[in-house]
Parts: sequence; C-alpha cells; structure tokens
Amino acid sequence: MEPPIPRSLKDVEELVTELYQPGDPKRIAHIQEALHTLQRSADGWQLANSLLQSSDEKVQFFGALTFTVKLNTDSASLSSTDAQAVLNQLLTWLVVYLRRASGPLALRKLCSTLVVYFLHFSASWTMCVRHIILCLFADEAVGIKTLQDAPETSLLVSRLSQEKLSAALWFTTTLAEEVEKVDGNNIKHHKFHDRMKQNAQDVVALIAPGLANAHEEANLPPKLRQDSMKCFQTWVLFSHRAYVDAGITLDPLKSLTKQAIACLPQEDMYEVTIELFADVLGNYSKFLNDEDFALLFSLFNSNWSEEHYKQLIQGDYSFESLQYGHFIIALGDARIDDLAKANDRASQRFLEALEGLLSAEGYAVAEDQIFVPALEFWSTFVEVMIDSLYSDEEDVTVSILGPPPTGSNGTQRPKENSSEKKNEWFSTARGSVMRAIERCWRKIQYPPPEESFDDWPSSDKIGFNDARMEVIDFLQASYTLIGVSLFSMFADMVLRSLQNEAWYELEASLFCLGGLADCISEDETTDFILEKVISSALFTILSDPSCSAPTRTRQATLAFIGKYDEFFKTHTQYLPETLTFLFKSLSTNALAPTASKSIQSLCSSCRQALTSELGVFVQQYTDLTLTNSVDVIVKERIAGAIGAVIQALPDEHLKQDPLLGLLKTVEIDFQKSLQLRTAGFNDEAETRGIETLRCIASIAKGLQAPTDIPLELSEGSPGEIDNFWVTGPGSSTNRHLRTIMESLLAAFPQSGEILESVCNIFRAGFTERAPSPFILPSEAIVDFLTKLGPSTPRLVVIISTACSFVSVQGTKSTGKVNAELHRLSTWVLSLLQALNDPSNDPEISQTGIDFLYRLLPSHVGILIDQPPAAQEFLFMFVLKALRGRDPLPKFAAADFWSSYLSLANLDEDLQKSIDTALEHLGPMIADALIYNISGNAARSELDKVCDPLKKFVARHRSSKAWLENALSSGNFASDRVSDSEKRAFLQKIMK
Repeated sequence: MEPPIPRSLKDVEELVTELYQPGDPKRIAHIQEALHTLQRSADGWQLANSLLQSSDEKVQFFGALTFTVKLNTDSASLSSTDAQAVLNQLLTWLVVYLRRASGPLALRKLCSTLVVYFLHFSASWTMCVRHIILCLFADEAVGIKTLQDAPETSLLVSRLSQEKLSAALWFTTTLAEEVEKVDGNNIKHHKFHDRMKQNAQDVVALIAPGLANAHEEANLPPKLRQDSMKCFQTWVLFSHRAYVDAGITLDPLKSLTKQAIACLPQEDMYEVTIELFADVLGNYSKFLNDEDFALLFSLFNSNWSEEHYKQLIQGDYSFESLQYGHFIIALGDARIDDLAKANDRASQRFLEALEGLLSAEGYAVAEDQIFVPALEFWSTFVEVMIDSLYSDEEDVTVSILGPPPTGSNGTQRPKENSSEKKNEWFSTARGSVMRAIERCWRKIQYPPPEESFDDWPSSDKIGFNDARMEVIDFLQASYTLIGVSLFSMFADMVLRSLQNEAWYELEASLFCLGGLADCISEDETTDFILEKVISSALFTILSDPSCSAPTRTRQATLAFIGKYDEFFKTHTQYLPETLTFLFKSLSTNALAPTASKSIQSLCSSCRQALTSELGVFVQQYTDLTLTNSVDVIVKERIAGAIGAVIQALPDEHLKQDPLLGLLKTVEIDFQKSLQLRTAGFNDEAETRGIETLRCIASIAKGLQAPTDIPLELSEGSPGEIDNFWVTGPGSSTNRHLRTIMESLLAAFPQSGEILESVCNIFRAGFTERAPSPFILPSEAIVDFLTKLGPSTPRLVVIISTACSFVSVQGTKSTGKVNAELHRLSTWVLSLLQALNDPSNDPEISQTGIDFLYRLLPSHVGILIDQPPAAQEFLFMFVLKALRGRDPLPKFAAADFWSSYLSLANLDEDLQKSIDTALEHLGPMIADALIYNISGNAARSELDKVCDPLKKFVARHRSSKAWLENALSSGNFASDRVSDSEKRAFLQKIMK
C-alpha cells in the first residue's frame, strides 16, 4: 500500500481527520508518513498556517504541530525577519482562537508551539511571558518593542479574561517544564537560566491572583486557581535546576510562598498545593526560609491538619490522605537537624505525630501505606543523631518554629555548656527513638491465623517481610545510640511475651533480638541478658506437644538460636537442651530448614564441646535419611554439621569410625539411586545421586579446619598424618569416596548437576588446611577432568575446577606437578580450539583464559613448552578476546597480557623464549590495545584495558614504534582524533 498523496488542502484536512480516528494500522502508518513528508517540505510553513484556519479542532492541532516540526527542523534557516513573522503568526492565532472560544486541544498545542519557538529564539524573545500577556491584553499580536511602554504586568494580568489568563498559565507552565528538560550543555549555551530569570517577576504577577485568598479573588474558579498553583510548582522546581546548574536563584518566586501555604487548608486547592510542598520540601527545601517553615509548622497545629492526621492513622489510605502523610514526613525531613536537637513543646509534638505514623491502622504495606516512608524518616533521624554525637560542633537547642532566640541587641544569647546542652537534647531525642522502636515492634507482628498471612497476594507478603527487614536495619543503627539497654528491652519483651503466651509478640521480639546479633559485643552484660532468655522455659514450652505457638514463632526461635552461636561457645551447659530442641524440630517440615541451619551453625562454632555426642548425631542423621522425611538441603546441613564435629576430634584415628558411620548413612541414598536406575526410574535415580554427592560435599566442607583459629595438627608428624589417609587405615575411606563418585559419574555421564557436585567435592579438598580423606590424589582429579570433552555440560564449572587446581599448586615445580599441569593445559587448549572464537561462548572463553592466566608466572614454562601450533593458537585466541565485544573474556585477556608482559628475570632459556614471542606478538598486542582505547571499549572497560598498556610500554623497547603504527592504522576506531592529538597521547603514555 502506497502512502496517499494529497492534492489539495482539503485532501490534507481529510487525511488529518482520518489520522485521529480508529482504523487499519497500516493505513494509519501510511497517512502518518504522507503527512510527515508534507510537514518537512519547503511548503510546511504555509501548510501549518492554512491548517490553523480550519474550524476542526483536530486539524487546528495538526497545524500547530506542523509549526513545531518546522521549528525543530528548519529554524536555523530562518532570518530574523522570518522568525519574527512566525512568532507574529503564532501569537495572532492564539488571540484568534481565544476570541473564537476554540477548544483546549488546539489552544494548548499553540502554547506548547510557542514554547518551542522560545527554545530556538530565546535571545530575541527573552521577555516571552510579558509579551504573551501583553498580546492577550491587547487582543492582538503586538511587536516586542511595545513592551517598554506597556503598563505593569500585574495590571495587564488583572484585565485579562479567565480564558486568556488560563492560556497564559498554560504557556508559562509548559515553558518551565520544557526548559527544565533541556540538557545541561544546551541550557548553558543558550543561557536559558538567565533568560528564564528575567521572566520571573512577570511569572509572579501572572500567578499571584490565583494564589490570593479565596475571598480576595472570588471571581476566579477553582480550576484556574489550581492551574496557577501548578504553574508555581513548575517554576519552583525549575528554579531548583537553575540553582544546581548555575547557582541562579529566582528570588521573586519566593514572594508567593506564604500565599501558597495559605491555600493548603482550602479544599479545592489542597491536592495541588500539598503536592507542591511535598515536592519542594523533598527536593529543594532551600527555597523556603525560616518564616515559611514557621508557617508550615504552625499550620500543623490547625484543626485542618488534625483532621487529616486523624483520618490517616485510623486507616484512611486514600490518595488525598497519603499526600498529607508524605507532606508531614517531607516537612520533618527538611528540618530533621533541628528536630533532633529541639526539645520545645512544638517540636516534640511534631515528633510525636511522626511517631504516630508508625502505628497507623492496618498491616504494613498490605494496608498501611505510610509505615515504610515514616520508618525511612526515623532511620534518617537516627543517622543525624549519630553524626551529631560524634561531631565536634557546639550544639544549640533550637525549635522547628525558628532560629535560636536573640538578645535585645540582636546577638545570640550566650551558649550554655555544650556538653550539658548535648546531653539535654540527646536524652530527649533518644526517648523519641525508643518509642518509635516500640511502635515498629508492634507493626511487624504477623497477623493471627484467622487473617491468614499465607493467603495474602505475593506482593503484599514480600512488601511486609521487606518492611520487617527495614525495621532490623533501623534497630541496628539505633543500637549505636542506645546500646545494651535496647538489647535488654527486647530480651525482656521475649520473657514477657512467653509468660503471657502472646505468640506473635514473642515472634516479633525474637526476630528483633536476633537482628541485633551483629551489633552486640561479647561481654558479661550482654551474656547475662542473653542467658536470661536461653535459660528460660522458652525451649521447654515450645517443645511441649500441647503448646499452641504458631509455626512462625517456632521458626523465629530456631533462627534466633543460630544467630547467637558464639554465646554457646562459652556457655556450653545450654547446648544439650538447645540441640535437643533443634533436632526435635526437624520432624516438622515447616521447621526443618531453619532448625538445620541453626544446627549447622552451632556445630560449627561449638565443635570442640560436642565430640562426645557424635554417636547420637549420626543416629539422628540416619533416622532422617531412612524416613526420607526431610528436604535435601536439610540433610546437607546436618551432614555438614556432623562433619564439623568430627573435625574437632584430636586424632585422625578417632575421626575414621564416625566418618565411616556418616558415609554409611549417605550411602543409603547412593544405593537407592543405583536401584532406581536399574528399575528404569532415571529421573528419581539422578535426584538421589545428586543428593548423595551434595551431602558428601557438605561433609567435606564441615571437615575443613576453621580458618579463624590456629591450625593444630593431631599427634604425629605431618607425614604420618598424610599417610593415614593416603596409604594407612584411612585410605579405605578415600577409596570409598572415589568409588561413589565414579559410580555416579558412570551412571549419569550427561548430568550437569552430578558433574558440578563432584567438582564441589574436589574443591573442598583443594581448600583443606590439614590432611583429610577429601584430599583426593591429584592424578585422579586430572584424569577425571581431561576425559571431559567440549560437549560436556557445566563446562564452565569444570574448567573453574581446573583453575582452582592450578592455584592450589602455587609455586610447586616438581616433575609430577609439571606433568599434571601440562596435561591440563593441553586439555584446556583443546576446549578453546573447539570454540575457535571467544565470542562463540564468552563464559567458557573467560574461564579458559583465566586458567592460562593462573599458570603465570610460576608455570609459564608449561605454556612455552606447548607445540608451536598450540602456542600460536593460544596467543591469537587471547588477542581475539582482548579485541572482542564480550566484557568477561576481554577482562580475562587483559589480566593475562598484564601478567605475561610483566615476565622478567626468569631462567635464561625461558626468558629468551618469552622475549622472542613478544617480538612477534608486540605489534598485534599494540594494535589490540589501541583498537580498544580508540573507541571500541566501553568506559567501564578502559581501566582494565589500560593495565596491559602500562606493562607494554614499560616492558618492551619497541613498544613506542608498535603503538605509533597502531595509532595510524585503519583499525583506529574514531575519525575525530587528529594526528597531533594521537602524537600527544603517545608522548604522555611513553613518559
């Protein structure tokens, strides 16, 4: 379908009419194309003027739009006379449309077109607001020169009809909106801030009638007054941009602030006015002076404010009510420093109101929409207190109603002792924070069963739980101010709630107490407080089958135990009862994940004290496995917990029996996996196999010696201990582990999860600090890895395991190590050769290059000893990665070349081989580096790419010539850099 070709103005009007009606999308697209072609044509100016003559409002709109298109595309070609003629046409049509009482669609578009004119010709139409008003007053388009003899703008405005006043407001509002959108460079180039400032006084004259008290301007309808307030808001926000960009203030606007404040209680002005002040307070509070703030705070004490506040805290979360809430929070934020240090009655009353917002009716987020914003205020309040607490500035107790009082001669009264003054306000402010905390504690309590939290929409549940976590952040910040008394308060709440069987209060108390775990220091005071909770009847009561405590309360108790594992290290007398409670909880599916996490935490921290209980633990684990009643993550954690306790045994011989007992239980799943596979249930068999390996990996991690304590090997020399697990009695355990892994790998060769789980077991052995049955023979690991080909699933994980293997070898350079690393290098290169290009799989490329990088510098000989063809492929592949678009391979390649270019002072033959290679590679490295720096690397990548450039310049005597050639080659990305600039760049980097 070809675009329609209009032959006359009538044809154009018909197309415009059709354009704004429902129709076939293809037809509409063709109409748009045809009309847009006409708009951009040389006759576009005439077409625009002709369309504005139509009586159809849609056609009029399109006429104004055509003027906009022409201004945006052809304004640069207009002479000053032509530009003035266009302005005259637009102003004439504005007056004509108002005279005809045309609809708002065309009028608004004309106003926005006039704004576009200003954006292109602000230098010749600087006083645009006054000029528009004068033309509307004169009821015709008048010349700009007539402005100097015209009456005051306020007088002109007073004579405008409501329709003309409305049009002037539309233009003036759009003017500020559109100039505010202009990017910083253009604003500066066109001096928009200065030119807008010259209009500020006229804007004030235009807006003032709409902001006057209702009885003073009774003839203005609500809509016009609201438009005046919107115009004021737009200009205030623009003035913020002017202040930030250029330090320019539009001071005349401030004369309207008090009138605007007076509009807040007026019903028809409330919505637009409160939006204005919430905006200004949140983004540009410097616009308001002390008198303005005093007015706003005094308004807070009015009947109007009290009624809105009452509605809000009683659960009215309508848009209007929430606006009020956001307004008083923004007001508090704007004066938060003063509020923190003020203890006069007005300030305290305002803070009490902000406290009250934390207790509004309804559940947070799901119903109560003001809780989270109010909590953010209190979090900021605490930050201000902390800053003041550690500040050296002298404190003066002030009031939100104004600055400190002055003496009769205008000077401030002498300051009282700064320390006493700080104590005075700090005590008051801390009391406010404590009350806010208690309100938060009540707000985060879960609903009772009859209100069924689980049936809430997922967004409400997520929002409620997020709000709980924000409360924890608030508590942790508050602990800096309040200290142990906050910890003690929640401990007392736990005991009181337990006594009263107030289960949801107990849950919230334990949740908050657990949230403070990272804040407290281990001393007698906190231990004493915590001991009151641990030694209470908490575990006994919750273990009683007749206890009616809900699941969430039990989960909170289990999580609380895990948070304070360090306490149990020094109070081991409580471990038996606590662990009994935890293990009992494993029988309940909803509790098992949390209980197992705390069991793992306790066993890891208190392993030394629990070795006598190993038999019981293994039996518990066996029972869990046989009943198949828990999720794999639970079994993993319990297996890891028992592994940690086994690690604490003082002798390797003592570790073998409990470890074999534990592995025997794990083998139940292993045997079940093989049976299921034989029976043809492959998916279930694979799942059991994965569970087996995940539990073994967890045991391996548990058996690792803790990193935060000195390593003490058991009796005997290191060699004897190694031999125990390698050739001695413990070797059977090692062989047994390998048998399980090999059997599962053979049964499920294409299972990515099986392969990844085996690699996790390898890695656990790599990071062992002491001899262990999980340190598998290196030749077995290399055999396993090098058998895997390019089509193997989870190849990134597998190559990463090889990377870890290289790192573990460190600087070892025995014949055995070198042979194994050579095998791995050949294998990795074969995988990269199968890829051919790094972009074919960026993740595998990145991991493969990382492997090569880890061979440097200790094992660079492994790379140099590769056959010439393999060496050439290696270097070309890494160069391709450096030149590529994918960031991960690029970063890995940059690291590789940085390290390779730093190789120096090595064995003579080895160094000679490296230097020879660099002679060949140098020009290509230079080319790749310049290719990136000249525009083919993202800004975030440049720092990384510059690392090898620095090494390259420092390393090779020919680097300057190579870089010079690269700068002048066709691979240089940008054509906007001159030869002299390239030479200057080269000189800088060669210094």
